[in-house]
Amino acid sequence: MRLVVFLACCCAFGQTWQTQESGTTASLRGLSVVDDSVVWASGSTGTVMRTVDQGATWTSIGPAGAADVDFRDIQAFSATEAIAMSAGEGRLSRLYKTTDGGATWTLLKSNGPQGFWDAFGMWDATHGILLGDPVDGRFTILATSDGRTWNALEGPKAEKGEAAFAASGTALITRGTREAWFATGGTGGGRIIGSSDRIGGYPASRPLEPKDLAATMLHLLGVDHEQLTYRFQGRRYRLTDVHGEVLEGVLA
Repeated sequence: MRLVVFLACCCAFGQTWQTQESGTTASLRGLSVVDDSVVWASGSTGTVMRTVDQGATWTSIGPAGAADVDFRDIQAFSATEAIAMSAGEGRLSRLYKTTDGGATWTLLKSNGPQGFWDAFGMWDATHGILLGDPVDGRFTILATSDGRTWNALEGPKAEKGEAAFAASGTALITRGTREAWFATGGTGGGRIIGSSDRIGGYPASRPLEPKDLAATMLHLLGVDHEQLTYRFQGRRYRLTDVHGEVLEGVLA
């Protein structure tokens, strides 16, 4: 099946979507928009794609010898510089970096035999944080202050059966210059866990309810969930019931 990439284009009358040829049959999960012209994408079989002309053409520039990994997250800083993260069991989780537009790649970090990396985020080109599923009862957290060296920090304790949700580069976001937030899931329910200091303090942790997600999605669509009601058996109900709250802390 031919795989295509969709880009949103703003115009005077609103937003439209244009179908564009990616030139690859790989499953693409990672996406990083640098500006109006430069976009990077990443995916299975070690695939990294880049456009520098608003998607008119896409070029495959993934690292050599990495066909065994799935690049589920990518953070780009320009047309030449980007970091790509693969997700997989044990050593299939890796970090690569290029500073010459994909001509060469450097392996920055490879996971050990345990664990599974889920996502990473960058505050800027040199400061970032990486999230992985729990190992020995704690979430895996790596951090960098130079964009190249990634060191392990003590992650927050995980509940029984809890893991990052999900392993597609979307479980973690960075905000501002210091905040990081990630979402979890599991048999006991999900949580939103946040750090406000870059160095691994996690003071903000609360249970995540499905109604919170509904309230947040409605908020992003410009709808006040408290005013959105329906009538049933003679009374009005909110779609988010009385418990739903907008997750302000995770809105970038």
